[in-house]
Amino acid sequence: MQVYHYLHCINALRRGVYQDVYGTPSESHLVHLDHCVDMLRLAVQCQSDMTPMLYFNPANDPDTMLIKSHDHTCRNFKTLHEWAMARSTCKDNVTCAIEVGKEVGGEM
Repeated sequence: MQVYHYLHCINALRRGVYQDVYGTPSESHLVHLDHCVDMLRLAVQCQSDMTPMLYFNPANDPDTMLIKSHDHTCRNFKTLHEWAMARSTCKDNVTCAIEVGKEVGGEM
């Protein structure tokens, strides 16, 4: 499931940003980070969240502020994760394959 790939990519980028903690990334890891940036870009474009973004800009202040009171309707990640784990063919809680034909029960 792509959600796990995206979370993996976010974690890889986090590790790349905090080099003082995780060390300097190798050349192959930098290529991987580039892949992750592209995957996340594609995910954002495909999701195309159309939630309006409201800004507060008194008197054309150059420090425009985003108003952070936006409502989003999200999937229930806990339910999705439990569904995926129940159908995983991997060991050690790694989701690498999902059985075809089984539907998610309940509301997401």
